[in-house]
Amino acid sequence: MLKNRQTVRMKGNEGGFTLIELLVVFTIIGLIAALSMPALKGFGQGNLVNNVVRQLTDDISLARSRAISDRCTVYVLFVSTNIYWERNQFQARLNGAAMELPAIERQRFIQNSRQLWTNLAQQQYTAYAVYASRTVGDQPSQQKPRYLTEWKSLPDGVMFHPYKLTNNVIMDKDDWIKEMKRQRTAGFTNWIEAPLLQMNCHFPNAKGPEMSLPCIAFNHKGELVFPWLDPNAEKPDLLSLPSWCDYEVLPIVKASGFYETPGTLVEITPLAALDKPPLMRIRIDGKTGKVTALQDELREDF
Repeated sequence: MLKNRQTVRMKGNEGGFTLIELLVVFTIIGLIAALSMPALKGFGQGNLVNNVVRQLTDDISLARSRAISDRCTVYVLFVSTNIYWERNQFQARLNGAAMELPAIERQRFIQNSRQLWTNLAQQQYTAYAVYASRTVGDQPSQQKPRYLTEWKSLPDGVMFHPYKLTNNVIMDKDDWIKEMKRQRTAGFTNWIEAPLLQMNCHFPNAKGPEMSLPCIAFNHKGELVFPWLDPNAEKPDLLSLPSWCDYEVLPIVKASGFYETPGTLVEITPLAALDKPPLMRIRIDGKTGKVTALQDELREDF
């Protein structure tokens, strides 16, 4: 009997851990976790960069290839705060656009367009779409614009730099070109560079009213062009710029937009992200349309 009791007592002792042993194990786990955090952080950052680059490369390349195959100007449109500031005019113009449709389609068209506008109002500085100035086979005087993609959005937590999509440049063509040259020849000391030019397009769908949105554009040769709309002109003049500025840059910042209601102006968080180097800069070559992520200035403080 005594022997059996000793055996049981010995087995019980073998199955437990002392307090010191547990503390040592927890300390080792903590050290391993602390050492692995930077690597995991960099892994997530790399995935975010890759996702953005892959998405924009595919869509910008699509815009260029369709411009060549359809022999028309194709635009990549970006949603900025224009849709907020022009919201009242949009409602009136939407009703006017609906009157051009058969009566049976009007109500559904207005409802769908308003819902799409509401969704895009919550994607300012993140949403974009590929838009063609006409449909294949259109006569010059009877062009039918169309969207070649649905409206898309950048991955959560990143947006196009607001300054790039906000055209505060009030000058004529020559002055604008001089400003472009000044910034380009200064190197990449200016993270944002000149803002995108804007054009009038049908928004938020091909039958919607016209609205001015920032964009990049490719002509029928697949070359990058810049749509300049003179004050008294009815359509933009596509500028073919010299080689020293024959590219465009889209700065991407790591920030998010928040809205009190769907129709309110975007609030950017963190606001300090706008004063720091971008997470990345997407460079679009003007001749080849090649998209390159300039990662030499990638943010390291996230």
